[in-house]
Amino acid sequence: MNRSYTVSPSVITKTLFYSYKNIIFLLCLLIFAASCSKKEVKTILVSSVQRGVFEESLSVSGSLEAVNSVSVKAPDFHHSFTIIYLIPDGSYVNAGDRVAVFDPGDFETRKTLFETEILGMEEDIDDFHVKYKDDLTGLSNKLLEKIDACTIEEANYSALQFAPRIEQQKGEILLRQRQFDVTNAEAAIKTAGYNYRRTLALKNDKLKRKKNDLDTERKKITQCVILAPAKGLVVIRPKNPWTKEKVTLGDALRRGNVFMEIPDLEQMQVIAEVNEGDIQRIRKGMSTRVVLDAYSGEVFSGIVHSISALAQAKKSNTDLMAFTVKILILNKNVEILKPGMTARVDFIIQRYPDALYIPIDTVFSRKTNILTVYRMKDGKAQPAAAAAGPQNADYVCIKDSPLSPGEQLVMFDPALTEEFLLSGNYLTAGQTGKQSEPAAGSASNYPAQYSKTTKLPEVTDVPVQSADRSHAGKNRDVPSSPPAPENSDKAKLPRTNQTGNRTRRSFNLKELKERNPK
Repeated sequence: MNRSYTVSPSVITKTLFYSYKNIIFLLCLLIFAASCSKKEVKTILVSSVQRGVFEESLSVSGSLEAVNSVSVKAPDFHHSFTIIYLIPDGSYVNAGDRVAVFDPGDFETRKTLFETEILGMEEDIDDFHVKYKDDLTGLSNKLLEKIDACTIEEANYSALQFAPRIEQQKGEILLRQRQFDVTNAEAAIKTAGYNYRRTLALKNDKLKRKKNDLDTERKKITQCVILAPAKGLVVIRPKNPWTKEKVTLGDALRRGNVFMEIPDLEQMQVIAEVNEGDIQRIRKGMSTRVVLDAYSGEVFSGIVHSISALAQAKKSNTDLMAFTVKILILNKNVEILKPGMTARVDFIIQRYPDALYIPIDTVFSRKTNILTVYRMKDGKAQPAAAAAGPQNADYVCIKDSPLSPGEQLVMFDPALTEEFLLSGNYLTAGQTGKQSEPAAGSASNYPAQYSKTTKLPEVTDVPVQSADRSHAGKNRDVPSSPPAPENSDKAKLPRTNQTGNRTRRSFNLKELKERNPK
């Protein structure tokens, strides 16, 4: 007996759906397993050995100041006065320009009062003159009358020469009386003149004192208007040493308070601190390069102008002693050079015309003067030793080493172990699967990764020596400019990291070596 079976379409569809689902699941497992089995390859940064002109330098940081600066003080008054006008901070002024005005206060009131009093005194003196003239006229007329009377009496007395003696005696008495009247009239005129001169002198002296008082008030009012004593840039000073708040409109200042500085931007200098361990390498008259933090593309020539005789505690670290060095900037640029700006000073110690040097960032360890680096050979990093020579903040000269120009060196990284470097399981920066030349702009083009900028000024008085001399000095401050190979502008620029920010790393890697003994 034959049996027939009928399968519905829904059953067939459901069976196929589960079959496809299983296949997709298996494919996903295969892909995941393949991805897990793939080993991640790490990329390391490399740089190269270079040969050329090398400059041994010492770099320190400092701040700009004007060589000549004029202080502006509050008026020399006994009381404090309020500022009613103040020129904006950072303005350029010429000598004689108004920079500040203080409220005159009672000076104007006293000035008006003195002017009124002086006017009254002058009128009183004029009236006194008129009165004296009138009095003098009256006295003069009386004198004339007395003289006339005396003359008549003289004539009468002459006529009595033949008269009795008693009549002559009476005539003589009358004549003497008339002569006495003339003498009294003359004395009255002299007394009036003396009194006039004495009183006039007193009035004039009082008027003079009052005018002096008026001149004093006018002078004080004039002193309330502060004029620029010289041309330059206006720098408003803080209200007191323990705050950064600057003097502003409405502040009351006491006598002699310095509230403004006007530096002459035509001649600027850098005030820097040099550690006592490096001061023996600095000499007066040494040529330097000055680079402003705000304008890294602008490089200025400088010369050591003075070195302090005594060391003082550094402002940034009171445990260290340093000498104050003033570097005179030879270039003039009033648009860029401003007081208070931070600058880096590169003291050019020595110049070596033909030296073999490597970046300091390629040194993994240092024992005495022996440096340990890792060079790329046959796709693997191999350790190599080199004797350390002169250095600056970015590069170090090497000697007695198997390294040659153009060889690639591994950039230091605390995470890199010796086993990993010797394994060869990595790529250098710029590679895409096999050992190849680094791409332009990678870390291995050090320092070709920097952007082009202004050429550094030539230094003419730097001693030139062979690079094969022993050198134990080390820089202890901020990095200086890299060495300057011939025909290379890029090698003269400051060292940066991949983000363009400045990096700082001590040359002594003892601590990192102890952390990574292998």
